[in-house]
Amino acid sequence: MTNYRKKLIEVNIPLQAINVESAKDASLTHGHPSTLHRYWARRPLAACRAVIFASMVDDPSECKDEFPTESDQEAERNRLHKIIKRLVIWQNSNNEALLAAARREIAISVARNNGEDPIVCREQFKKDPDAVLKYLHDHCPAVYDPFCGGGSIPLEAQRLGLRARASDLNPLPVLLNKAMIELPPKFHNQKPINPDADPMGMFTGTGRSRTRAPWRGTAGLAADIRYYGAWMREEAHRRIGHLYPKAQLSDGTSATVVAWLWARTIPCSNPACGLQMPLMRTFQISKKKGNEHWVKPVVDRKSNTISWVVQNHSEGVPNPTVSRTGAYCCGCGTAVKLDYVREQARAGKMGETLIAIVTEGKPKMFVSPTDAHIQVALSARPPWRPRQIIQENPKVSGLIYGMTHWHQMFTERQLTALTTFSDLLSEVRESIIRDQGDNVYADAVCTYLSLAIGRTAETGCKAAWWENSATFIAPAFTRQALQM
Repeated sequence: MTNYRKKLIEVNIPLQAINVESAKDASLTHGHPSTLHRYWARRPLAACRAVIFASMVDDPSECKDEFPTESDQEAERNRLHKIIKRLVIWQNSNNEALLAAARREIAISVARNNGEDPIVCREQFKKDPDAVLKYLHDHCPAVYDPFCGGGSIPLEAQRLGLRARASDLNPLPVLLNKAMIELPPKFHNQKPINPDADPMGMFTGTGRSRTRAPWRGTAGLAADIRYYGAWMREEAHRRIGHLYPKAQLSDGTSATVVAWLWARTIPCSNPACGLQMPLMRTFQISKKKGNEHWVKPVVDRKSNTISWVVQNHSEGVPNPTVSRTGAYCCGCGTAVKLDYVREQARAGKMGETLIAIVTEGKPKMFVSPTDAHIQVALSARPPWRPRQIIQENPKVSGLIYGMTHWHQMFTERQLTALTTFSDLLSEVRESIIRDQGDNVYADAVCTYLSLAIGRTAETGCKAAWWENSATFIAPAFTRQALQM
C-alpha cells in the first residue's frame, strides 16, 4: 500500500472553463441526455466530467520522481488543465482521441498508486488503448452514486472508462439511468433487427459523398428505436388520425395543425350577462416580430356566446381578463374575485373554449377556430383513463381548482392519444421479437419509447401552455410544480 497522493482537484483545476461550459449545459438540446426525460436538478455534464477526471488524477506535486522541480510540476499541471478544458466542451463529448487521452491519465495515476512504474505504463497504454479500458476495469475503483437523480455522474464516469454504479429511491431516475448507463453497453456494436435496416452498415452523407459505414456503438439500437417509433406514430395516426384534422387556410389550402389553443372559462357572476367568461392572461398568441397575432373576442348576445377571430397585427390588443387578484368578463365588464373563480372551478363549472388553431410552417400560421374543429375535439372518447386521486400537494395548483384526479389533467383527446401510444408499446414488443429480437432487446427498445411517451405527456396535458414569444408549446414542468 502506497501513501495517499493528493489529487488534482485538491490543488488546482480550471474553474473558469468549467463554469463557462456548465452554464451552457442547460441550453443544450440536440443529443443531450436531458432530452430523454425531464428530471429535477440535473448536474451539468461538463462539471461532472471535469470533477471525476480531476478526482482520479494525481496532482504533479505528489509525483516528485517524475516532476522534481516546481516548474516541472506546473508544466504538467497545465497540461492536465488543457485536457480538462477540452473535455468540458460539449462538442468533444464523443471525441474518442480526447477521451482516450483522459482515460490514459486516469489509468497512469491508478497504476502509480498501485506501485507500478508510471513511465512504463504510459508507454504501454499509448501503444494499446484497449489495454487502458481493461486496466481501469480491473484495477480502478468504481464510481458509485447512491442518489443518482438525472444520472450525470455515473454517465460521465462511464464515458471516462470507469465502472459506474447508480441507485435511487425514485423509480424515474432508476429508469433513466438504466436507459443511459446500463442498456447501451449491452447492445454495443449490435446491428439493427428491423426489416428496413441494411445489415452491412448505415449510409452517411449525400450524393457522391454517400458512403456506408459499419454499425458501431449504439447506432444499431438507435436505428431500431427510430424505426419502431415511426411505426407507432403511423399506426397511431391510422387509428386516431380523425381526431387531428388539418386546418383550412385563407388561400383554400390545408395545413397540419401543431396546436389547438384553448382558454378556460367560468360563468359570469352577472345574471343579466350569462356569458362563459374566458380567463385570458394574454390575448397575444404570437409576439414574433413580423408575425404578430392576437385573438379578438366577438360577443353574440343572441346566442350569448363568444366567438374568436385571429388578428394578424399587434394593435388594439385587449388587457388580460385574469390576474392574481381576480378576473372580469369581457362581455359586460363585471369583475369577480379569485375566490369566485376557484369556487366555480371546484363546483365543476370551469369549461374551455377554442380560441385559435396553429398550423405548421415557417413562420407558423394562425387560424380562427371553427365549429368542426371544436366538435372533433369533443368527440374523443378515451378507452381508459387514470383513476388515481391527486395527493394533497401545494405544488399542484390544480387541486384548488377542483382537479382531484389525474385524468382531469388531460383533455379527452389527449387521453385518447396517450392511451393509444401506450397500447402500441406491447404491439411493438411483439413485433421486435418477431423481427429476430429477443425479450431483453425488445424490452430495451420499449424502454426508450416509453420515455418518449412520457415526454409527449409533458406537452400533451392541460398544464402545458403556449409560449407566445417563441410560438411553441411549453411543457408542464417549466419548474418543479404543476401549475394551472
